[in-house]
Formats: sequence, structure tokens, C-alpha cells
Amino acid sequence: MKILFIDLMSPMGHKNYNYGILKALSKHGVIDVILRRDFLDFENNGINVNEMIFIPDNYIPEILINKYKNLRFFKIGYRINQIKCLKWIKDKIDLNKYDLVFFSSVDIISFSLVSRFLKCRCVFVDHAISDIDYSYLKRKAWTLLNENLEIIVLEPYIEDYLREEIGVKNKIWTLPHPLPNIKEIDSFQQNPKNEKRKVIFAPSLSNNEEFIEELIEKSGFIPDDVYIVIKSKKNSLESKNIKVYNSRISDEEYYHLMHTCDFMLLAYDNKYNYKTSGIFFESAKLKKPIILSANNTLMFYKNKYSGIINEFNEFIDFLDVLNHLDEINEIQKKNEDFGKVLFDYSDEVISNKIFEILMNN
Repeated sequence: MKILFIDLMSPMGHKNYNYGILKALSKHGVIDVILRRDFLDFENNGINVNEMIFIPDNYIPEILINKYKNLRFFKIGYRINQIKCLKWIKDKIDLNKYDLVFFSSVDIISFSLVSRFLKCRCVFVDHAISDIDYSYLKRKAWTLLNENLEIIVLEPYIEDYLREEIGVKNKIWTLPHPLPNIKEIDSFQQNPKNEKRKVIFAPSLSNNEEFIEELIEKSGFIPDDVYIVIKSKKNSLESKNIKVYNSRISDEEYYHLMHTCDFMLLAYDNKYNYKTSGIFFESAKLKKPIILSANNTLMFYKNKYSGIINEFNEFIDFLDVLNHLDEINEIQKKNEDFGKVLFDYSDEVISNKIFEILMNN
């Protein structure tokens, strides 16, 4: 089969997703790709690609944002450029020569506006489905999609949401998020602060800023044998029990903390819905128990893999979890749910699902 893989937006945060999907697609056909230049390293990730076409930088939102001082103008500008990008692709290549065109990321507003010209078989992923709840334009865009386009969602409950809440009629496939590649490091100092303390690492840029501010304000209640390292968009400080950082840390430090921490913390806000979390999958691969804020749809994973996830609602619940880390750690480090996650999102499962999509058009 001949397959075209297009990442219209090419966000740096989606590298692992693209690697996993491309690895599966390459087992079932000849792959051409259209994406951002210097974005993916195919050779070192064992992916065979037939032809590469690079999207001009002025069509990539992460590059385009540097040209705008006003966020509202940026949102208008990058969507206009996404429409231009799709026209550029249509003029450059005959999409109808492919058995499948796989769009791995789209802006649903611009994509919907031009989806009528897509006459070939196309599947697409919208990684920002949660925005529908807060954007009339995005909700409207979903209802105006070319009905022949096929949608890929990352979990089955997201399909239920699109069907029941939004009224989407298109064919929908559930294709799990690939597991990330995690950099191996030869040696580690067990705990960079104090070997007797349990380290909790929360590296996501999606961390809830209100939670972080409460964590700072009430840091005196954190047990002495606990040390929390958490990413923030705006706060930065280091004290006895917490380190809050708002700048990029090196890959070496990131993976060092990943490997040596005792728990991973997913402290997202109540708008983090109908999404997955790369941190969740990294935690599973490294067998790190998870502390999860129970205010969003990531509770899907708590219900499915309860043996490795500890949820909290209010800050007082979080403190209660911190006071029981020793017993939690002993039980959960050996829990079989880690193996279940690694199987459910394995290369084998994803490859089989890709094959099903390819064969059932």
C-alpha cells in the first residue's frame, strides 16, 4: 500500500507520537511524509521513508508565533497559513495516488474549512478536542467536516463524546497513543537531594498553576521526607521541600529525574479533557507510580489501571497521599497494571490497529 503521512502543524511535543505511528505504518506500506524540516530523525528511529517533502517554515505555528506580539492576531494568522499550507500540498502532490493519507495533527478550524477538496481516503487526529467545550468556532468546525473524512481518537470514551455531545457522523477509529522512547542513562545518583527523601517529579507544561501556587503557599505542610520538583509556566523557586522551575531543563536533567524519582505527578487542571498524557506513558515504562489530579478525564486511566494511580481532589487529599507514600510505593512498584499499560499501548497493538484501518475502507 502507498501511504502519505502529513503533520500540518509539526509541533515539537508530538515527536514520540509521530515516531510510534510511522513505525506502525511502515510495516504495512510505502510511506511518503510531509512535515517540518529537521523535525524527525527517521534513520535513528528505525523508520523507512520513501520520499520526504518539507513544509515551509512560514506555515508552521511554532515558528510563526515569533512574528506576532498579539496572541489573537497569531491565532488568525496561523490559521490562514494552515489553509495556505493545505493548498500548497494540494498543488504540489497528487493526493489521489495514495491508498491512505494520514494527518497526524490539524487545526480543526482551518482543516474543516478546506476539507471539502479532500477526495482521497483521509484519516486525521485532532489533539485539541478538549477545546470544543470552550470554543464555539471549534465546535462548529466539527459539524462542518467533510463527511467522508475518517477521525482517529486516542481512547474510546473520546469517540463517545464526539458522537453523543457533538453529533459527529463521520467514521471514527480508536488508535492508542504510542509509548514514548525514553533515553537510557548509564548511571544515576539515586536521589540528587537526599537519599532518604522520596522525590515526586511533575514535568508537564500543562500543570495547574493554581495548584502550584497552593503548593508554594502550603509547602510547610509537605512531609520532611518528600521533595517535589514541578514545572510551572510562571513561578520559580526552590525551598526545603519543593523546586518550581519555569525554564527548560536539559535532556540529561529531565531523564535523570525521570529515572530516579519515586513518583510522577500529573497535576493538570479541569480543562485537560479528552487528551492523553505523555507523562503517564513515560511513568508506565519506568514503573513509576502516579499521583493524579481527579478533576479531568485522565481519570479514565485511574479507572482502567487503578493499581498504579493515586488520585486526589482537594489539596488536603494531596497531603494525605504524601503522608502514605511509603506503603503506596511498596505495593504499587510491583503492580501488574504497569504491564497492562505496556501491552495496551504496545507497538504490536498499534500495528494491528493500523492494519485494521488500512484494510477497512
